[in-house]
Amino acid sequence: MQAHIYQGAPTLQGTLFKKSPSGPFYQERQFQIMGGALVNTQAGKGGTSSIPLRSVTKVDITQPERYEFSVVTRDREFRFRAVTKAELESWTSTITKEARKEAFADSSSPTSTFVHDFA
Repeated sequence: MQAHIYQGAPTLQGTLFKKSPSGPFYQERQFQIMGGALVNTQAGKGGTSSIPLRSVTKVDITQPERYEFSVVTRDREFRFRAVTKAELESWTSTITKEARKEAFADSSSPTSTFVHDFA
């Protein structure tokens, strides 16, 4: 994730549980989709971090009964858990839509493939 300041109204915002890179547990975090990124507003000690949506190559619902999904970028896979089924569907569809928009808007990069899988 990269640190950056984003302005404007978020497309979507709310609570997600992000899987810790150092263990098998999920940490509650506040996220927003804005400025072409999935922004974690509770990263570190009051800072922000983000996943640029133009780098997303896949959004995959991995455990539908647990509301878990992954966001895959060119460099890494991020795993999340939503609070409800409706929120799972909202987050995955919005991330997919915004990532596609960013990929097509970035004319300097080669046409990328994008996959949205549902388990």
